[in-house]
Amino acid sequence: MRVKEIGRALMQAAEEGLRRAGVKQTWLSTGPPDLRAVGFYRHFGWTNNGYLEDGEIRFTKGFTQCLKIYIASDRDVLRRAIMG
Repeated sequence: MRVKEIGRALMQAAEEGLRRAGVKQTWLSTGPPDLRAVGFYRHFGWTNNGYLEDGEIRFTKGFTQCLKIYIASDRDVLRRAIMG
């Protein structure tokens, strides 16, 4: 499986997990600013919501309780965010 396909599959699984959990809105950050990451998140409907103090870009997305998750380049971080 190509890296691009893995990224899509992980994002779709994360978002589905959030929906099933009844999450209304969540946010993530990526940094340093990475144009590929920005495009990836926008493709999935995440909205750029400014910058954090450390320069990371903050994105938000609404679903249907508010839960904060962190998505990083480390797949284990994303897996923990999905699995709890």
